[in-house]
Amino acid sequence: MSDAIFQKRHFKHERSEQICKRRDLRQIRELIRVENLRKGRNKHHSQKSNDNNKEELTTLLPSPSNIKSIEITNKLPVSAFGINLYRLTC
Repeated sequence: MSDAIFQKRHFKHERSEQICKRRDLRQIRELIRVENLRKGRNKHHSQKSNDNNKEELTTLLPSPSNIKSIEITNKLPVSAFGINLYRLTC
């Protein structure tokens, strides 16, 4: 087998291997970049979470355990500040 034939047969495989190596290196670099971003974010987040002024989150919506009935309608109910708005005019 001559060198030209050998190169022709193996060029496709070598090229695909090079592409795979580049893709893997890109993925590794991306993972390292994301991990570094997370470390920075966690560092920033941990400083905030160390504050002694931890507030409990509350909502204006009623508790799901207090539900007594479910209403099914063809209209979409709209509420603002806890009050149902039936008609909106612009």
